[in-house]
This record gives sequence, structure tokens and C-alpha cells, in this order.
Amino acid sequence: MKFLIVITARSGSKRLKNKNLLPFKKKPLIYWTIQHAKKISLQKKIVISTDSKSILKLANKYGVSTKWLRPKKYALDKSSSESVVKHAYLTEKKNGFDAQAIIILQPTSPYRTTKSIKKAINIYKKNPSIPLISVSELRHPNKILKLNKNKVSLLTNKKKIFMPNGSIFIINSKQALTTNNYLNKKMNFVIFKGVRENLDIDTKQDLLLSRALYKVNI
Repeated sequence: MKFLIVITARSGSKRLKNKNLLPFKKKPLIYWTIQHAKKISLQKKIVISTDSKSILKLANKYGVSTKWLRPKKYALDKSSSESVVKHAYLTEKKNGFDAQAIIILQPTSPYRTTKSIKKAINIYKKNPSIPLISVSELRHPNKILKLNKNKVSLLTNKKKIFMPNGSIFIINSKQALTTNNYLNKKMNFVIFKGVRENLDIDTKQDLLLSRALYKVNI
């Protein structure tokens, strides 16, 4: 099975400017996701989907040979992940690499492990007709509150609740071309545990936390 690994890294970010290039463990943040992708033993091609020449140049320096930039219409705040991935897949198909499946990695998850990625891929391979998503468990799901003006009510819940953590997503190419919403009712999943691996750096506070976790090694 041929995999296209798409690392999504647009230049615009309102909450944390140029976040994909910010230093983390003495390397730009995007470096760590590139290393994750390179360590995966698959029939694969890694591409960077970005509208930034600086990010593209840096990715090429780290061994990802992508020759194209993401069109501006796919790099807006309102641009969907689905449209970005479709563009990357069709561009690489035109260039001669026709993948059966697509792995999407975001640069803002530097603490994901190769072990977790391999686990996700193995789960996906068992049933490639079903997309796979990485999730984190919501803490204290039995203490969820519903707020309405000045009224607070406790929502009764006895089950575990999970949410997407954005770290990894896998989908077959045919589905990627036909869906406009990756969150389907029928999906496989891999659970990421702990604060580190579930960390998504999207704000200055997230960045400071990630650096602090690295310093104390917890």
C-alpha cells in the first residue's frame, strides 16, 4: 500500500504567529514532525503543504523534496483541511505518485511518538475502508457543565468521552476526494495518553508549556 504523508503547515496563524517555525528543542517546530514522518517504514512520499516559501525551503533542507506551494485559496482561515489534502493528493498524483492512502500530520504535535504513529497505521491497515483518527480522553467527563446565562446545570455522564487531538489522521484516497467532513460516524481510532503526546501547540501558552515539559522531562 502506497501512502502519501501530508504535513500541513500554512504560514498564517492568528493566535501564534509563524508557529511552525518557532524554536522547540533547538529546532524549528516543523522539524520534529518531518522526523516523525521519515521514521515511518512504509512505501511512502512525504510532502509539505504550505503557502510559505520559508517553510518550503526549510522542509527541503530537512529532506522533504516538495516543489510546489499551496495556492492561496487553500491557505485562508476558512480553508478546510479536507480541501488542503485533496489539493496535495491530486498534485502528487499528477506528478506520478498515486497513493492508496493519506496520512495527515500537523507540525504542532512535537511530542507524538513513532510508536503511536506505527500503532495507528497498523490499525488502519486492518480495515483501510474506515478512516482513523487520534484522540485524547476528556478528563472528568462526569463533571461537564451546561451554562445558560446565570444558570449552571450538571450533565449526567457515566461514560468515557474522547476528543480529536489533531496529531494524526489516516484516510484512503478515494474517500479523501469525496468527503468534505473527516469526522464520520464510523471511524477507527488510536488513543494518545498523557499531557505531552496530546499537546497541540496553538497558542503562546501551549508553546511555553511544551518547552517547560521538555526542560523537566516529564
